[in-house]
Amino acid sequence: EVSTWTKKGCYIGITLETIDRDDVAAVRQIPRKLGLAAWRTLSAAIAGLFTANGGLGPYWPSSQAVTRLFAAEHGNLGASALSASSWDATVQAMFKQTEGGSSKRLGVRPKWLLVPIELEKTALTILKSPGEPATGNNDANVRAGTFGVLTVPEFTDANDWAAAADPADLP
Repeated sequence: EVSTWTKKGCYIGITLETIDRDDVAAVRQIPRKLGLAAWRTLSAAIAGLFTANGGLGPYWPSSQAVTRLFAAEHGNLGASALSASSWDATVQAMFKQTEGGSSKRLGVRPKWLLVPIELEKTALTILKSPGEPATGNNDANVRAGTFGVLTVPEFTDANDWAAAADPADLP
């Protein structure tokens, strides 16, 4: 995959006098603020992959305008409200995906559940509950601990969520 190279950032001029007269520790805050700004910039750039093209992501691979990163045929785009049962349906749909040009199943499970802040509590409940969430029975939550939750600051729709496989499994 390729992307255009861009330079981010700016110049911060600090004189010896500024350092000497730093009564409120403003100079010491600069590295922390630069680190936070870099984190936000990187987060926005990566989230742009997931929010591009109406939330379907870029064409993958970019040289073929065939499929999107998140699409119905992959089973990794949340089409219903996030719940234990909808997450289970996503796990099954991703597992059943077939290899390109073949009818053989890939057998890949989601490694990450990407959610907006509004769905973080629901996602963590699904991830960590020992019992099946939102049921009155004593069934074990067999999906507990089998994935990670990533809260994406740039996800602004409280109903949208997505699943992603481990890049080590599917580069």
